[in-house]
Amino acid sequence: MPNAPRFRLKQLAGMCRRVGTSLEAGIDARKAWSREAERFTGKRRFVLESIVDELGKGSLLSDAIKNTGNAFPQLMRDMVRIGDNTGNNDQVLLRLADHLEHMDSLRSTFLRGLIWPGIQLLFAIPVVAIMIYISEGISEALELDVDLIGLGLQGSHGVTTFFVLVATGIMVAAFLIENWRHGRLGGKQIQGFLYKVPALGKCLETISLGRMAWTLSLTTDTPMSIMRAMKLSLRSTASHVYTDSTDEIVADLKAGKTISHALRSSNKFPNEFLDVIEVGEETGMMSETLGRLSRQYDERAKAAASTLTVIGSFVVWGVIAMLIAVIIIRAVMAYSGMIMDMTSPDYMR
Repeated sequence: MPNAPRFRLKQLAGMCRRVGTSLEAGIDARKAWSREAERFTGKRRFVLESIVDELGKGSLLSDAIKNTGNAFPQLMRDMVRIGDNTGNNDQVLLRLADHLEHMDSLRSTFLRGLIWPGIQLLFAIPVVAIMIYISEGISEALELDVDLIGLGLQGSHGVTTFFVLVATGIMVAAFLIENWRHGRLGGKQIQGFLYKVPALGKCLETISLGRMAWTLSLTTDTPMSIMRAMKLSLRSTASHVYTDSTDEIVADLKAGKTISHALRSSNKFPNEFLDVIEVGEETGMMSETLGRLSRQYDERAKAAASTLTVIGSFVVWGVIAMLIAVIIIRAVMAYSGMIMDMTSPDYMR
């Protein structure tokens, strides 16, 4: 389904929770998804109605969701496939709901921390525009070339140019971020660098490994092959730091090596993470052990999200502080230059 709208995390979490609960109570899947379709309007409703139609034709839920294109995240499509293979779609959807709610909470915490710096940045932009606008009036009144900002912009034309530059900068930043997320334009190298930054890297590692532990705990409790389970688990990290080692790790598993050995050989995972997996293999309780590990990482991820919020807020605040400092310095220099010009013999004549 081309151009299908993506559901937000909060919407997906609620959807998985309600449908999972309905299936657990014995309600027919088609009826459960029909109820979900009634909750939405527009294209999202059309997407859910298409799932209902596919289920009515006897299709598996995973196939019905796959046919919607990118309306649902890859992790959900993969997990529902597992549910179809094992007949446990209700439990899969309920665990997905827990995971999505947690991710939505982390994102909300991070974004809330950026509200105040963002407001400061929004206020800084019109302040700069005002200074550009008044520069022309001051220049005409004093018959001097006054540039308070140092961008060579003055008057209404300068303000228009400034806003065009700001809009262009925002679009370029959005383009770079989107391509970075998909591993283009040096995204892999940048992501690898961020994982090496002392505080930031640990936060990103915690969040990624928490996702992996959760996915691996779910997939190892199914008839799915360990190779496929590992591919899915590595992909759930959403990090090239780990996914780039997928072929190497899967090759080791095919050669008969244990999960802990295959992961350790990649030199990408911390010993603490690997030791827990090794214990799970030795005790034959891999799923249960990874389940406990994922919950531990979830708690750490909450703290990591708070740390990321502080770091993000500091970065945004730092940019704003530098901008304001430059404006003040430029204004002082322009004022000093103006006074010197006004007191010069040539000006007095």
